[in-house]
Amino acid sequence: MINIVIVDDDVLALTKLKSLINLKNTKVSGEYTQPEDALSHIRKHRTDILLTDMRMPKIDGIELIRQAREINPAIQVVAISSYKDFDYVKESFKEGSLDYILKHMLNEETLTHALLQACEKIRERQSEENRQDSLEILKESRGALRSKIFTQLLRGEMGAKEAADKFRRHGIPFDLSSASILVCEIDDYQKVTERFGEEDKRIFLNALWDIMDKVIQKAPEKEILSIQEGRYAILLSFTDVKSQLYILSRTQEYAKRLNENIRKMMNIQVSVGMDNSCSSMEDLVRSYHKCLKMLENKFFEGKGQVYSGYEQNTGAARKLSGNTGGSVGIDREQFVKKLTEADESYREDLNILFEHYKEIKLPIRIVELSIVELLNLGYSVIKERQLGEPAPDKSFPVLYQKIKKTETVDEIREILMDFYGGIVMQTARQSQELDENYSKYTAKAVRYIHQHYMEPISQQDVAGELGIHYAYLSKIFREDTGCNFTEYLNRIRIEKAKQLIAAQEYKIKEIYSMVGYNQYNYFFKVFKQQTGCTPSDYEEQILKK
Repeated sequence: MINIVIVDDDVLALTKLKSLINLKNTKVSGEYTQPEDALSHIRKHRTDILLTDMRMPKIDGIELIRQAREINPAIQVVAISSYKDFDYVKESFKEGSLDYILKHMLNEETLTHALLQACEKIRERQSEENRQDSLEILKESRGALRSKIFTQLLRGEMGAKEAADKFRRHGIPFDLSSASILVCEIDDYQKVTERFGEEDKRIFLNALWDIMDKVIQKAPEKEILSIQEGRYAILLSFTDVKSQLYILSRTQEYAKRLNENIRKMMNIQVSVGMDNSCSSMEDLVRSYHKCLKMLENKFFEGKGQVYSGYEQNTGAARKLSGNTGGSVGIDREQFVKKLTEADESYREDLNILFEHYKEIKLPIRIVELSIVELLNLGYSVIKERQLGEPAPDKSFPVLYQKIKKTETVDEIREILMDFYGGIVMQTARQSQELDENYSKYTAKAVRYIHQHYMEPISQQDVAGELGIHYAYLSKIFREDTGCNFTEYLNRIRIEKAKQLIAAQEYKIKEIYSMVGYNQYNYFFKVFKQQTGCTPSDYEEQILKK
């Protein structure tokens, strides 16, 4: 049974979170409005998953995650945040948040998906622990034990000192005084293997291992380690060689041959990260993590390449360090306007943004967070223009997971281009229908209302913008829409207010001015007339869903 602890200082939100949890073999072992009480529970009872709000008084979500990790490093964390807590979300990843859910996207489906991911991590860890326990019982050869110790060292399951002690205690030979490391990742591993059954997958991985083994067979000492599915570390030891240039040259040669042979013989791409030579267990761990850092370049530069720490240190890194202070972003208001008006120049804006990401090599996690904002810009247009529910394959959970599975920034850009392209097609069609169903001036007035409803506009203002008399606008507007200008404007404003209330990011006393009303009492009156309930009643209905 997997134990879940929920923390939210809002009792209603806490109750809602609990009601959304509907997974077999899990139970809510604690629900708290005070983070201190939750930490006390975690100290006393086994806790597998922490589900927490990010913004809370005294101890916020970041501090709660940090302290919970100190108590139980294996605890899985799912963070709940609103869009305005963007920085909180970024910090939560540093403290080990597994996943996060934006409050306005919180429902049973999104929460279940996040919890299933956490459960899978827990099962993987438990499975690995059980497997390791079983292996310890067996009498292992020195070669197998050496491989196991190196693997545990690079996975972070064993410290460098402990690994060195085990090597000495068991008399395991491996000369690290003149060694180097390569890290190979199969590009698109999930896509490559998803069509395989278990037996086919075993044959595929064995063939891959054989190719790697043949490529490095002439190295004086070598070790191939399976770090995780689709990722291998290859240790090379050049016994008695002191020349760092020779070690670097040979390692680069092996990296290129691995890349080329696997591509030719298995018709798949691999990306290879390599770093400078190492001379101790501590160096080996540092070099491994540098290789992983090199492989992050795949996200920006593409798959199937060799990324060298030496090249980064001498050239590319200097180039990067000189260009990290700048920031290129999208003007949210203008971008939404372009999508709304079916202006194809949104594509240029997106291309500029993504080229900037590639140029400065923005951290992948930060890119992922910016993608959430970009997706939400699209969904805001869908809501504001009432384009209907997105197709299942264009829903936020599906699109976001599709993006998470990508390996390059260009793949993400293509997904967003496709998403926005569908929106622009719909807004263009909607605009065409508006022109066909309404007279020229009514259509222009409707567009003006949608673009300026948050401002104190009047029929006279719009008539002035259109260059016609307000009495004439009043006449044709009623004839075309079946209601007068003020009724239509109020309808749009209240619809926008309902969307803001549903997003749960603002207080009602903040929302009325955001949709163009100067007085709360008037907003209250119109809202009740339009919906049959007060704004507070509507908010309660949303919370209960």
